[in-house]
Amino acid sequence: MDNDNTHTQVTSSYSHLDCAGKSDDALQQLIYSLSHDLSAPLRQVSGFSEMLKSTYTNELDDKAVKWFSFVIEGSEKMHSMLDALLIYSRIWTQDSVFEEIDLKSLIESEWARLAVSFRDRDRERSLHIDDNMPSIIGIRAQWSQLIFHLLSNCLNYTPRDYELVIEVKLLQDGENIGIAFDDNGKGIDARKHDRYRQLFARGVSDKECAGLGMGLAYVSRIIERHGGELVLDTSANGGLSAQCWLKSEYKVAK
Repeated sequence: MDNDNTHTQVTSSYSHLDCAGKSDDALQQLIYSLSHDLSAPLRQVSGFSEMLKSTYTNELDDKAVKWFSFVIEGSEKMHSMLDALLIYSRIWTQDSVFEEIDLKSLIESEWARLAVSFRDRDRERSLHIDDNMPSIIGIRAQWSQLIFHLLSNCLNYTPRDYELVIEVKLLQDGENIGIAFDDNGKGIDARKHDRYRQLFARGVSDKECAGLGMGLAYVSRIIERHGGELVLDTSANGGLSAQCWLKSEYKVAK
């Protein structure tokens, strides 16, 4: 049997685990339309504002120049938000292959990728992964995105004067398994856990950490596509524990 046929059989054997068909199609279409159809007029607003500012700089007073800058900066931020919505909608709609994923290897790979962009290269940091971390069935690209966002959150939202410790643990609850990303940062008030799974939920100012507040929303959406749930809790070290819960059928039997 050739490799292509083997790959097709493996893919089809896991296709029942894809929850994309259970989405709210009307909501998906609304999100896609907002993110796609509004991009062009927004680019026009930003582009023409930039042209007017640069063309008539010598004729504008400081206040007018400042106002144009506000319009341009606001337009650029809105464009970034629309791009983020488009990414969010595609998590559910993109046609992807469900395959076996070695989680420990993928976590180590994403940690290495993040290390290239560490702002504080001298900062003490460590990553500990449970020796029993399983392989799972999932969409590899989405799990790479999920792991990248969770590790990034640990890095960005743990104070820089802390020695950063990240623990990735395997949890078990009846028929469900959980992959927990625990840090030793300041954590999140339990009353705000639901809020931080929503779109554009920012916990800090742009001066403290740049971003749109979409990381946990992406993670939550990816887990939902895999039939699971993102649960936020307090870690043993008092930081955040971001737990990705899946049904046991997504775990590869050893």
